[in-house]
Amino acid sequence: MAIPRAPHEREVFLREIGHWFDPPYWRDQSYLSLSPWSLDELEAAFRSLMVVYSPESTRAIVAGPVGWLFRAISESGALVPASCRLLALGLDLSAAWPCIDEHVIAGLRKESQVSGARFEVTVGASLLRAGLRCRRDEARRDRPRPDYVIDLDGDVRVEAKRPRRSQAVEFTYRLLGEFPARHRDLVHPPATIGAGIRLTEKCRELLRSRADREALYARLPALAAAAAQAVRAQRFGPVEDLLYVEPSPHEGISFPIESTPEVGRTISSLSEKARQLQGRPGIVALEVHEGAVGETVVAVREWLA
Repeated sequence: MAIPRAPHEREVFLREIGHWFDPPYWRDQSYLSLSPWSLDELEAAFRSLMVVYSPESTRAIVAGPVGWLFRAISESGALVPASCRLLALGLDLSAAWPCIDEHVIAGLRKESQVSGARFEVTVGASLLRAGLRCRRDEARRDRPRPDYVIDLDGDVRVEAKRPRRSQAVEFTYRLLGEFPARHRDLVHPPATIGAGIRLTEKCRELLRSRADREALYARLPALAAAAAQAVRAQRFGPVEDLLYVEPSPHEGISFPIESTPEVGRTISSLSEKARQLQGRPGIVALEVHEGAVGETVVAVREWLA
């Protein structure tokens, strides 16, 4: 019952069967030869993923809106290990499993919550890999509680926060995600073309309407392909009045992302959480950019003096 290779057939298969892990492609010698991780590490990662993304939950995800989850699951077997977003999550999941509960698993299964849940898993994995004694806070659910508690000469609360994104920032990240899988020549060596791609005002305006936003996401692969073609031809200017391609002094593709408002809202949220926790000692793990496998940046700051 191997998953089909053609994208449309693969989508139908996943919607009906849900076996994204069949056959276990990570055991193939050609896959292992490209992997910086051992077979034991890969087995642990995919075992964790199969618990979270069971056939039943996979069918529900594929039947829903196209987003990070849909693409990560449907493309997982077609990518080299270091470019596989699902594997990156699985490696963190297996490391953080002692701290994973039903709340985190539920978030990982929802497109609207998976972004924050993924970062929460990454923070837990980082704490445990560093040799810290880490656990979930056992406080009652009806009270504010941090994501983790670590033992550093007493309990220290840890809150994992990822800036909430505007529709324009979210769309830019989704557009960026099209390039490693479909236009690798523009983002991996020996990419020598330098170009920036940004959203036009028309695109930003359309993203404010739910109906127009859904239509834009449906066109995302075709829009990314048109932008890639313009970059390769060095045709600078508007692309379908939705994107603008401009020259860049740096090799590869860049996507300007305005993160200041999102970070501001996150700091405000942290201040409120600190007030609710009444000054108990704690730290904040704040994701300041979305990186590749093992490249998440964590900034640590005190909550209160």
